[in-house]
Order: sequence, then C-alpha cells, then structure tokens
Amino acid sequence: MPQVRHFYCSDCKLRFAVFRIKRGKRFCPECGDTIAVSTFNPEIHGKPIRKKPEKAWTLGEERKLLHFLYETDLYYKEIAVELGRTLRSVQRKIERKQTWIGRHQKKV
Repeated sequence: MPQVRHFYCSDCKLRFAVFRIKRGKRFCPECGDTIAVSTFNPEIHGKPIRKKPEKAWTLGEERKLLHFLYETDLYYKEIAVELGRTLRSVQRKIERKQTWIGRHQKKV
C-alpha cells in the first residue's frame, strides 16, 4: 500500500500530499518547481492537512437513493447533487446495494 507524504512549497505557500510509490523529486502542483519544495513540518508550516471525516449514510438518504434510482430517470451525477453527495459515493452505494439485493434474492 502506498504511503502518503505531505510536502510544502515555500514559493506558493501551498501544502500538498503525494502518494509515495518510488523515490524522486517532488514537484509543486501549482508552480511546477522542485527547489522550494520541502517535507511538510507542522511546527514550521502550520496545521497538518486533515482529511474530511466520512459522512455515514442515513436511512432516509438510502430510501431517497433507491427512489431516484428505480422511479426516476436521473443520472448518477444528478442523484449525487440531489443527495448532497459525491458522484463516487453514490456509485459505490449503488454497487453495494445491488450486490446485497442479488445475494438475498430467493433462488428458484
């Protein structure tokens, strides 16, 4: 599993994360420079980058998702906007629901 490393560009004042797969120079995504890029240090550069906590699906959201999916002609992107979720989270939830429904149907 790749390790996430955090870096800081002193020219752009930008903190960014990189999946560390192999060694090499890290380029700033803003300016493309490698000279001003250093490893992120919270004591020097401020607070660390925090990942947003995942928001659990409520029963009401799941019901709305199933309603939009089976009773309307909305695309996944439109469903995501209606629910206030990302497109990827809606796609994953639909995949999980379809897998669950397929496993629990009666075998004839």
